[in-house]
Amino acid sequence: MTIPNDALSGKFGMKPSVPTQPLRREILKWMHSLDLSQSIRQIRRDAMNGYLVAEICSRYYPSDIQMHGFQNGLSTPVKLDNWQQLQKFFNKRDLRVPKNLIEDTLKGVQGAAATMMETLYTLLTEKSLPENAKIPTSPGPSSETGTVSITPSRSQTRAAGSGTRDGTQGSDPIRQSIQNQPSVVIDDAKVTPLS
Repeated sequence: MTIPNDALSGKFGMKPSVPTQPLRREILKWMHSLDLSQSIRQIRRDAMNGYLVAEICSRYYPSDIQMHGFQNGLSTPVKLDNWQQLQKFFNKRDLRVPKNLIEDTLKGVQGAAATMMETLYTLLTEKSLPENAKIPTSPGPSSETGTVSITPSRSQTRAAGSGTRDGTQGSDPIRQSIQNQPSVVIDDAKVTPLS
């Protein structure tokens, strides 16, 4: 049986983790070489307001991008203002950054920030990224929110087959109730909730 993570997050006191798309090694090296004012912690969150993108572009076009005109905030008006300034810059310099990529980065859509950084890398450095250099993503849930699968514990599968380890039916009701609790698997981590 498979159920969404958010259905169990309150019951078990856990929040589902959303996997992030990793940046390619070339992109990371390039970003570190730019001597940015802040370290990159979560690319998705750091790129949402456009400040990071503006700072990267200012390294290549210092006369066109004035950093004092950008704010490093999380409010919607700040994000929109930053991205509007960036769109004007992209149009002026004929840098073809897809509008839907800008919108997805602003909204924090999974994978958009990494794609934005790859796009900026190819446009600003005029280098292409090799196709074989992609970082493989870890096998995980098929949806963005992840899935939780509940599987019977080993004792449940044993009890359904031949009883306890010694072949007899166990007589301790407390031990049986603990052993018969289902295990919850959250993104490849097995958790047995305590009642």
